[in-house]
Amino acid sequence: MTEKKAIESLSEKPPITLQKLIRTILLVLSWFILGLCGEIIGPTMTILAHNIQVTFNGIASVLASGSAGGLITNIFCGIFQNFTNNYSELMLTTGFFLSTLLMCITPFIHSLIPMCTIFFLQGVSSSFVNMGGTNLLIDMWSIRVATPLNIVHLGYGFGAISANLLVRPFLNDGNDTLSSPSFNTTIRTPYLISGILCFLIGLGHLIFCVQKQLEKSNPNEIQQIDQAIVETVSLQCDTRIKKTKFPQYSPRTCGNGSFTFGLILSLLFIMYIFFVSGTDQIFAKFYFSFLKQDKFAISSNDASWGVICYWLSYSIGRLVCAVLSIFLPVYICLTITWCAGLFLAVIWNIYVWVFGLTIGGLFILGSLTGFIIAPLFPLSFAWFTQNLNVIPPLLAALLCACGLGSLILQKIAGILMDMNQNHFPTLLTGSIIITMILYIISSVVIFFHKRNVKTRRNSLVNDEEEEQQMKDRNNIRKNSIILSF
Repeated sequence: MTEKKAIESLSEKPPITLQKLIRTILLVLSWFILGLCGEIIGPTMTILAHNIQVTFNGIASVLASGSAGGLITNIFCGIFQNFTNNYSELMLTTGFFLSTLLMCITPFIHSLIPMCTIFFLQGVSSSFVNMGGTNLLIDMWSIRVATPLNIVHLGYGFGAISANLLVRPFLNDGNDTLSSPSFNTTIRTPYLISGILCFLIGLGHLIFCVQKQLEKSNPNEIQQIDQAIVETVSLQCDTRIKKTKFPQYSPRTCGNGSFTFGLILSLLFIMYIFFVSGTDQIFAKFYFSFLKQDKFAISSNDASWGVICYWLSYSIGRLVCAVLSIFLPVYICLTITWCAGLFLAVIWNIYVWVFGLTIGGLFILGSLTGFIIAPLFPLSFAWFTQNLNVIPPLLAALLCACGLGSLILQKIAGILMDMNQNHFPTLLTGSIIITMILYIISSVVIFFHKRNVKTRRNSLVNDEEEEQQMKDRNNIRKNSIILSF
């Protein structure tokens, strides 16, 4: 009976409590600061590149260092999954305190190697925040996670908008001249402000971290909770079968008892999120520099308004999908978004390579791109949680793929921007096409798996009915024999 209750409780929606709402609001603010610190590089990229005397290829190496830091951190979290489960708040606190130091140092660096080191550590801190916050959200909301995940990631877009508004007064009017001494020093103020905000949000997580450690003073309660979590993995096709405990790193655990399904879909999701994250990052990081091409003759202030429009549309896109995901299944929202993304990528290439772009066209296409790209990441993770058991090792693998996608595609984008900046939308189109193919293949695998599970359940029901009919016949036969005597 206790095992049956464990399965029923797993399928039930978790209750909404005041503590969950407060923690979710804090995570929204955390992603706001994450967007502020992560996207401040966009409008200040040319300044930092001038400070360390590199081209787009060099600044792409700096960005790749940040992705490498995130990749290594996610591998660490995947190996030590108990640490991730038990110390999510500590990870958030450490990440923001480390970001405080790094944001204050960044505008004072004047060579490539130290800048790569700073961004490597920034990647570590961002991954701590991302891993800890996402794991905390999934633990709190379970199958309700789609809407909270969209709302939390909505904070990232508003943080990015604030980053551009914060930096804008410190950018030079007109076309930038690299010979101006103020070009190297004026961005120190916005970076220092960002560092102070990181420190304040870190204090908020520190309070929850201390509270959680105090709650752990009763070891018996924790042991019961851990035991309940371990025992909830069972075969989906037959709840009558006694629980089977699988190894924590086994694909059976991810596939809720199905090894083949868990392995194939985990690999497809890892490849899928590789391109989703890479597509998101290359556009966000290089859009400002794309606007600053000489042929467009756009000043830094005008280009910053273009980026602000992009992030405003980005935030609106996540807000719209957060609402739609309440009424529509996640896979429908994802399908609509990917179709719109492919259509937009085709328009980008037509205008760049055939008709040519005006300033107004650039701003409109950039805003539409932000609106469409924005919901892909949170919707994808909600889609993962609905089809797989996203345990910490799988979550770490997915976030590793995010870091690796950002690392490789940003490096490719830097090389292409040095060669011909018109290839910027070409890379975007290629990433979208590959990701759509992986999405379609994953959807087909999910469809056939669900059909097989339904067939097996129906066969089990039929077997039960046949057994019951056989028992009824035997009872009738026995009763007739008794009556004959």
